[in-house]
Amino acid sequence: MHRAALADEARPELIEHAIKKGEGVLAANGAFTVLTGKYTGRSPEDKFFVKEGESANDIDWGKVNKPFDPDRFGSGLGAVLLAAAVDRLRAAGYRRATLWALRENTRARHFYEREGWRTDGTTKPHPFDGHVAVDVRYHLVLDTGP
Repeated sequence: MHRAALADEARPELIEHAIKKGEGVLAANGAFTVLTGKYTGRSPEDKFFVKEGESANDIDWGKVNKPFDPDRFGSGLGAVLLAAAVDRLRAAGYRRATLWALRENTRARHFYEREGWRTDGTTKPHPFDGHVAVDVRYHLVLDTGP
């Protein structure tokens, strides 16, 4: 059996798919609603920021906002984590993966390209911190079978 992720579908199609799978319902006002259970949102201890330059003084460092040493870039940890995520997608039966990277984040984009991800040229602008940021779409083929 072949599983596929719903990538870049329009919002109504995504909502319809989720309702058919029993993942949520439409509220009286038309909003898609889900019960998330006991654990919601992000882990409170998973926010890492590079501690350098001006930002070092602008972030409330502590249990939630943890510093990441810029000397650790290039250590290979990112490649190990990305490979583990790709392996899990393959094991789950996905045939293709999609991710978005900030256009200006050339370090991240070069990293993904070195790991075999390819952009198709699609971009997506969105408001961010008072300006418009642009994401670039990348794909990775996970299964070359029929």
